Amino acid sequence: MFRLSYSLRLILFGLVVISSFTCDGMPAPLPNATSLPKSPAETTPKVAPQIAPPPTKSNVTLSKSTPTKACPVKTPSIKLGKTRSLFRRSGPADASGDITLYHGTTPSNVAALKTGIHLWATEKWGDFSYNYGFYFTDRMKAAGQYVCHDPHTKTSSASIFEYKWAGSSVGSAKIYKFTEESTSWKDFVNFNNNPLHWRTGSTKTLAECRKDAAKIQDGKVMITGPMNLEEDKDLTDNFWQYALIDQESVGKLTLVAVHDNIPCSKFPKGTIGVTDSQGPSKDFPEAVKTELGIC
Repeated sequence: MFRLSYSLRLILFGLVVISSFTCDGMPAPLPNATSLPKSPAETTPKVAPQIAPPPTKSNVTLSKSTPTKACPVKTPSIKLGKTRSLFRRSGPADASGDITLYHGTTPSNVAALKTGIHLWATEKWGDFSYNYGFYFTDRMKAAGQYVCHDPHTKTSSASIFEYKWAGSSVGSAKIYKFTEESTSWKDFVNFNNNPLHWRTGSTKTLAECRKDAAKIQDGKVMITGPMNLEEDKDLTDNFWQYALIDQESVGKLTLVAVHDNIPCSKFPKGTIGVTDSQGPSKDFPEAVKTELGIC
């Protein structure tokens, strides 16, 4: 009896298993109230994706070094056509017009000169005056040469003052212009540099040279001309100087900028192009600005 009942149980179990499959071999659907257990992936609660925070200065590493800051390109103060003609001039700037002038000095003199120009504080004797004078040139590089290659001054850098000269409001009659290295120019320069002991080499007497010098300076506020004596041999051979000899006319000058501590290596000895660094510094070609470090 026990064996029969066990056999019947096996038969019944097999019928149940067979009845759970459909005719195509797939499991039969489960009753409505029955559900299969879910997989772990379906039971794990969903988490919103994490978004990385934006980078900050403290956690960003630059792959390349920061490039050197270049001089900004500035709009010329005058029209392009005039700028081109400015750098094509073949001679010195005309002091009867509104021009840019430069004065070179050592860095130790910058603070005092910023307070103003005082002729009585200058050297009494100079090329164009035997009674004080303040000197300029029309090219920035020439002004640097004058400072760096002065045999009486030892310096490793130059400071250059840039001025605007309102020559058009002065009048040409008050400006004496030497146009070349003439005999009268040489006599005038030699006398002014040593008015008490006349240098040899002139056919004129000391009295005659003093009279001629007084006549040139009479009623003048500025004297312009070449600068090319033996002591100037290290300077450009086309150096042009402008001597202000009237204190009241200092008011015709406007200080534009002070280009301080430019290394003397930027001002080698010898010839400089007649228009190189001539005119307002802000209108210089970018290559010249970068060379001199005057952004």
